[in-house]
Amino acid sequence: MRKFTLFFALMVTVATSVYAQATLNETVVYDFANNILEIPGYDMVNFRGVKTAETYTDGTVSITIDPTANKGEFYYENGYLRIAKPGSKIILPAFDFAVEKIEVIGHPSATSYQNVDMNVYVGGKAVSTACIGSTETYTYEIAADKQEAGNVYELVIGSNGGNYSSIMFITYIKVYPRDNKLEAPEFDLTSGVYVGEQSVNVHSATSDIEGVTDVTYYYTTDGNEPTVDDEESDGTITISESCTLKAIVELTYGGKTYVSSSTTAKYIISEEVTSHKATSVESGNYFIVANGYVATPIKGTTLPAKETTINGNDVTDAAYYAVTLEKADEGYYIKDVNGSYIYTTVMNTERIYAGSSPTAWTIEFTNDENNSAMIVCNGLALIYLNGEFVVRPIAEIPAEAVLPTLYGIQATGIDNVIANGETVKNIYDLLGRKIEQITNKGIYIVNGKKVLVK
Repeated sequence: MRKFTLFFALMVTVATSVYAQATLNETVVYDFANNILEIPGYDMVNFRGVKTAETYTDGTVSITIDPTANKGEFYYENGYLRIAKPGSKIILPAFDFAVEKIEVIGHPSATSYQNVDMNVYVGGKAVSTACIGSTETYTYEIAADKQEAGNVYELVIGSNGGNYSSIMFITYIKVYPRDNKLEAPEFDLTSGVYVGEQSVNVHSATSDIEGVTDVTYYYTTDGNEPTVDDEESDGTITISESCTLKAIVELTYGGKTYVSSSTTAKYIISEEVTSHKATSVESGNYFIVANGYVATPIKGTTLPAKETTINGNDVTDAAYYAVTLEKADEGYYIKDVNGSYIYTTVMNTERIYAGSSPTAWTIEFTNDENNSAMIVCNGLALIYLNGEFVVRPIAEIPAEAVLPTLYGIQATGIDNVIANGETVKNIYDLLGRKIEQITNKGIYIVNGKKVLVK
């Protein structure tokens, strides 16, 4: 018996992964308390503030203040921006991130007489709920359909009446990005079949951003979604047996902690020394069995599975579920109970067909003890998955898939089925046609029983 290493395992190559770039946006803060934008103070000569629309920037953030409606004005005084008159507005630039919330923080000493209403607008339409009255912090939750990047937000003063109506004393404006959806980390080893223990590197592109700290990966190998209470990794995970690997990343940026969604890979780990090439499989009748189920070899998009009892080489309702293997130049042809050839094509990675054109399958045993095998046609392996027999590309076989086992049928002929001395009265083919005698190999209904004639 010639020993060999699985052909599909030898062809696995792990390439250096090029991870995608990522960004996390910090809250944008306009600091009027320290007059970072250098807004002019009150003009004591002309007794007026600024009455024209002006734009200010510190090189990082910019803002436009427009008091021209109703002859308003604005100026810097004692740690706050003072802006007055209904219709006066503060125009924020278009941000390259989605905006979830805007806060306007007033001067603490001014709340006793700051009596105003203000709202946020995009294109002349309100996108939040107006804040009215005297308070220190006005919070504007932006409507979900108006949070996208590129919107120009205008904070517009309304009129609430009273002696000090329509006056704002602002120390800070804070623009909050919509909660950053931290992308799932990436594995450098793709799902597939591998020989022996493997090291899987997990990496988050976001961890490369300047200012990101406390990067920790968490993972599971049982297919469950990982949490920060699961196994930790510094970036390398060792896989020694078949599993479904899931991982998340937790990190800190700008004083905030982020937890990503999970990434998933499925690995089938084979032994270092695997079985022999299937040179000993002879032409004949076999059952394709996995997980206590036998493939029902009928035409269709899948091979339906039937639960069965396996006792040695015998299977319940044996005749109907048999397939026939015929040696080909390279591999084997597989026939169903109707004599049609079972095959699959590279054009569809899930479908199984039956037809008149023979297409060869290769059979490579992966386990000497139970004869489980890689049965492959056009690069697609026959597996048992989710209650049925299907085909998948070899490198994409899910970890939960079961490789089938071949069970041979003893070539003892019809006498093994019909009891001694029993008279054969009625013979039918599988199409229900009554025949006088059996002249060809195949499956027949004899005295109400399915009979395999070899």
